[in-house]
Amino acid sequence: MDFNEWIKDTWIVHDEYEPPFGHAELLSLKTFTKKMDIDLVKAVQELKANGVAFDSAEETLEDIGKANDISPMNMYLLIKKFEPVPEPEKLNTYTPESIEVEFSGTGFGNKTIGSICESLGLDTSIAVDRLKSAGLPADMDKTMKATAESANTEAIEIMKVILIEGYKFSPDDQ
Repeated sequence: MDFNEWIKDTWIVHDEYEPPFGHAELLSLKTFTKKMDIDLVKAVQELKANGVAFDSAEETLEDIGKANDISPMNMYLLIKKFEPVPEPEKLNTYTPESIEVEFSGTGFGNKTIGSICESLGLDTSIAVDRLKSAGLPADMDKTMKATAESANTEAIEIMKVILIEGYKFSPDDQ
């Protein structure tokens, strides 16, 4: 099981290389941009401005990538900036239970604290203050899992610290 966990940890070497969803490369550019709420015209312009040639937005990301010697992930990274910025969460609506339901099993432990704050629309200064108040390192470039391991707890507990003001965890709460 440890070996399996190690393998999973090596799949994605940086948060930005996290696929948006499984088998996205099989979708047409048109369908992909619609699913990701990215303006198709802007996406086409950006890809073409970066030398990615294709005849139609009906072509799959995989086919466009093969024809241009670029991975579908790298195409996504070119147009990701056109995704809408998430609305900040209503932090007072989180409870320890709701955090467990929403985030357990989602792979967030391999993401950096900074990228989680960004994806949730949470000001990193709030996260830094909450981590420091809980006696935890406030390194936005450190993964949730690494932060949790240094505190002898689980990543879900670090998420609770970040999202619930005044949340206190005990290293024995595992």
